Amino acid sequence: MSLLKLRLSMLFSVAALGAFLTFVMGLVLLFYGPRTSVVGGVALALFLAFITTIIQWWIGPWLIKLTMPMQELDRHQYSWIYEFVEATCKKHNVKMPKLFLVNDVTPNAFAFGRTKNNSNIAIHVGLLQMLNKQEVEAVLAHEIGHVAHWDVVVITAASIVPRLLYFLVLLFFV
Repeated sequence: MSLLKLRLSMLFSVAALGAFLTFVMGLVLLFYGPRTSVVGGVALALFLAFITTIIQWWIGPWLIKLTMPMQELDRHQYSWIYEFVEATCKKHNVKMPKLFLVNDVTPNAFAFGRTKNNSNIAIHVGLLQMLNKQEVEAVLAHEIGHVAHWDVVVITAASIVPRLLYFLVLLFFV
């Protein structure tokens, strides 16, 4: 699939989700009626959803570092990981993310951060114990793909939808 097709597919998915949300809220308001001004309530819900999403985007990486048992990956002990990530990032024109080791036996890795140029990749100890070098590199390439395609920002932006629903329910039905 080409990058253009991928981006168009993502745009269509977000538009379809927005249309579905609008349809559902329209039906709910039609059958149950608002308990407050519809325009004012929707505006307030949108404002609260955007503000809380911006706060999440800003403090999210800090919260992840605070709540996960992680430390920066030792460059000397894991030089092969640094070499692979640096080469892959250079090849795909992505800024080198900070690498973290999570002290957890779960075989996992994840990307987090604010932007493509301010990103991190966390690797769990369990992943390094369970997989061989080539498998770990495949997982890391996958995580670099998340960074390169701005997936962290996209997921954060998509989190507006459940927040908006939450605030709409609070404003109109509670």
